[in-house]
Amino acid sequence: MKAVQALSKAVVDVVDVDMPEKQGNVLIRTQFASICGSDLHMMFSGWGIDKWPSDPGHPGHEAVGVVVDGNDEFKTDDYVLTVPHIWNSKCFAEFQSVDTQHLIKIDQPNSTPIEHLSMAQQLGTVIFAAKQIHEIKDKKCLVIGQGSAGLFWNYILKYFGAKSVIAIDPISHRADLGHSFGADQIFDKPLSSIIDDSKSIQKDSIDIVIEAVGTAETVNGSLQVVRDSGLVVFFGLPESNDLIPFDFSTMFKNRIKAFTIFGSQDENGLSSFRLALDMIKNSKIDVSNVITHAFPLVDAVTAFEYAKNRNDGVVKVGLHCN
Repeated sequence: MKAVQALSKAVVDVVDVDMPEKQGNVLIRTQFASICGSDLHMMFSGWGIDKWPSDPGHPGHEAVGVVVDGNDEFKTDDYVLTVPHIWNSKCFAEFQSVDTQHLIKIDQPNSTPIEHLSMAQQLGTVIFAAKQIHEIKDKKCLVIGQGSAGLFWNYILKYFGAKSVIAIDPISHRADLGHSFGADQIFDKPLSSIIDDSKSIQKDSIDIVIEAVGTAETVNGSLQVVRDSGLVVFFGLPESNDLIPFDFSTMFKNRIKAFTIFGSQDENGLSSFRLALDMIKNSKIDVSNVITHAFPLVDAVTAFEYAKNRNDGVVKVGLHCN
């Protein structure tokens, strides 16, 4: 079969490899997989990858596929959303072997494009993260980054009752999408310029900041734009394994509460992913403008360059794997 493989840091290719063994799992034929920002951090900066070449298909984790060799629960030809742990995820391939605990059957799959259904993985991680916030209702929120994760945060914060959402992204075509996902105010400029311009936002009024990028600049900048005793959620996967300076002084003096989110795949019953699927299938959220570019698996090198460079109107890039 064909699979994407990171041969070394920042070197990606499409290779021919043996099909994965079932090994008590469910064998899936991948139909569509999308490239997450975390995939770029891992494949191009090396975060979380301890060997090169990495395993074929790794670290792809946002996918919809069809069962080709199942079990009592998942039958042949069932459509499924795959939500494996990122350490075990290998969806950038024609076939993948996934344990039963990290599969969700998709009923009536033909009623919604599979490209849209694949967005349920990332949307589910946002829902799971939002559940960890003690109180969102009537809060004023700021979302840093308007890639697909940031856009989904706009929507979910409003879904949980946020009073208002401000969104920031220096890439104008991404920022422009923010309103359609619920943002009340958009800034298409770097976070640093927002921090320097006290007229841009009322910093003492921001109750919750969602950091959905994962860079040193945005991690530390988030501490500069939240109110005294406010909350920062570090959602973006780190851009590399390198240690970054951290503005602990500001966090300490301003009594900022902060936490990270990881492990939505361990949630009992995968309820956040199931809710995400329901939202997409029943048109509660319109994800039709999130996947802006899609390529066949054999053109994955080009796909990753588009995703990395984020030009030509790119929001999210996908791969048709069969």
